[in-house]
Amino acid sequence: MRRTALLLVLIASTQVISQTRVRPSTPLRPEPGETVSGTVSSVSGPLVRLADGLVTIDTTNANIAGEIVPGVLLFAVIDASVVAPDLPLRASFVGVTRTTQVTLTGPVTAVDPANSSLTLLGRTIRIDPSIHLIPGQLVSVEANASANGLLAAKVNVLKETPVNQIHLTGLVKSIEPTMWTVGGPPGSLAPDHLIRVTEETKIVGDPKVDDRVEIVAVVNEHGPITAISITKLNS
Repeated sequence: MRRTALLLVLIASTQVISQTRVRPSTPLRPEPGETVSGTVSSVSGPLVRLADGLVTIDTTNANIAGEIVPGVLLFAVIDASVVAPDLPLRASFVGVTRTTQVTLTGPVTAVDPANSSLTLLGRTIRIDPSIHLIPGQLVSVEANASANGLLAAKVNVLKETPVNQIHLTGLVKSIEPTMWTVGGPPGSLAPDHLIRVTEETKIVGDPKVDDRVEIVAVVNEHGPITAISITKLNS
């Protein structure tokens, strides 16, 4: 009896395995994955050229996210049903990401509101007049080259100014290896300040005695004011 039952189980299992093996498999449908990405070289109406025109995207019927201009990074989903060597690639969707030529990160050493610019790492960068910064703030600036130098595309403040940090402007009265005297012009009532200079103090523009300077400094509870940066200003 046991042998008969075991035989029946083996026969049934063999039939199931046989049916499984001979069942035709359904072919996988190819997922749409035809895409193109790259930096835009030029734009002419709906035609967008990449790689100096070696690849052209037709955006006539595409859903577009962002503004397509030369220099931006483009991602396009392509309609592969119409592909030929001499025809532009037809896009169904185009996404755009703006990129900048350079990013500088560090403390702001000077701000010029009159010219809407800041000084960062010794470089003058023009900013939007609506951006308000003060020396000493830690910032990251994304910028591009322009006819008038670097132009900020985005300014991120990474760290606010410490509460004990001050901003001074005045004339250099004397310079010693570790101590400068800065005050008002002759005849003014502005007091003179002793400014401690350390190896970490950033000195920009090689200021001399009688030069007008901008100083970012930290007020210590005990001891003189310690300079973070000293920047020579244009007369």
